Amino acid sequence: MTDQRAQIACKMLYETGREEIPVAVGRPTPHVVGKDREVGIYQNQFHWAEGFDKVKPVSTPAVEFIYQSLNDHPGEIVLITTGPVPNMAD
Repeated sequence: MTDQRAQIACKMLYETGREEIPVAVGRPTPHVVGKDREVGIYQNQFHWAEGFDKVKPVSTPAVEFIYQSLNDHPGEIVLITTGPVPNMAD
């Protein structure tokens, strides 16, 4: 699912003409979202970006990418996360 969320972000950025904004894939998350809610109720969101490959995530893992970007560009980064955010805890 984590890679599918990244694919949605890539397609959204492409559709809005902002494909220069990098997307990094986070570490895999469990298949349960919230209290006792299975991911199945969110499954339809992935259909929109299925097969999209015009823009791809960066190859650097999310935690490393975030850390490096924040250090290289202090005060300049706007970080947008989707889904569970264990990468922020990391």
